[in-house]
Amino acid sequence: MFVISRCLLMALVLATPHPEGDPKDPAIKDFIDRVQHYWDLHKKIEASAPPMDKKKEPDPAVIVDHQRKLAAGIREARPKAAEGDIFTPSIQKVLIDTIKQELSSGRGSRKRAFTTSSSDRAASCARAISERPS
Repeated sequence: MFVISRCLLMALVLATPHPEGDPKDPAIKDFIDRVQHYWDLHKKIEASAPPMDKKKEPDPAVIVDHQRKLAAGIREARPKAAEGDIFTPSIQKVLIDTIKQELSSGRGSRKRAFTTSSSDRAASCARAISERPS
C-alpha cells in the first residue's frame, strides 16, 4: 500500500506542469498510465473484499488481516509482476534527475535537511528496535 501511495504521489508531482520537465514526456506518460492501471486493479480488488472502515475498526488485527488479504489479491492478480513494471528504467532516470535538480537548487536546502533528518530518525528507530531486549 505504501508503494502505491508513493507511485501516486510521484505521478501527481510529475503530471504537474513545471519548467524543469515536460508532462508530455513519453516516460512520464507511460509511468502515469502504469500507475493508473495498478490503481484500477487495486480498487477492483478492494471492491471485491468485504467492506471495512479502518477508522472505526477497534481491533488492529482485523485491519492487518484485511490489508494482508488485499495484498494477496493483488499478488494473485499480478502473478508475473516484477521489479521495473511500474518504475521502468526511463522513469527512474526522470525521477533521479528531478530529485537531483531539486536538491541542488536554491530551494533544496530545506528538502535536504528534511531528507537527512528523516534518515537520522529512521536509523535511530532501527537501532532502538534492534537493541530492544527479546
